[in-house]
Amino acid sequence: MKQIGSPRQSTKQQNERGVAIITVLSVLMLMTVMVISFFTMATNELNASRSTAEGLRAISAKDVAINLAIAQIREATTRENTIWVSQPGAIRLYGNTSRTGRAASIYKLYSSSQMIAGSLTDIARDRPQNWNQNPEHAWI
Repeated sequence: MKQIGSPRQSTKQQNERGVAIITVLSVLMLMTVMVISFFTMATNELNASRSTAEGLRAISAKDVAINLAIAQIREATTRENTIWVSQPGAIRLYGNTSRTGRAASIYKLYSSSQMIAGSLTDIARDRPQNWNQNPEHAWI
């Protein structure tokens, strides 16, 4: 019978196999932690990007509304041969030659489908029908 190595060698080979499997498992665990960390960081960056984009959208919407109001004020107050009077939410323009007491046009300073009204009746159309029943709700 042929002996395949001394008992010392087989114990040494078993120890080497044990060290090898521990090394492989350690590297595998380290790689798993790195992959999980990568995906966690990628998810956090995606959420941060979305949050920043939403913030910029809100700032842009705010700037559009402010610029629209500024443009309305600038156009209403720089027209020649008119007298302008401001009121909350609008600027009324009166012609110098008009003695009727009616505004020639009314520039709205709020969101509307038609930003220049010809009369107070046009402005009244922007108001909801039941605004008297809900005074705590702001109408836009």
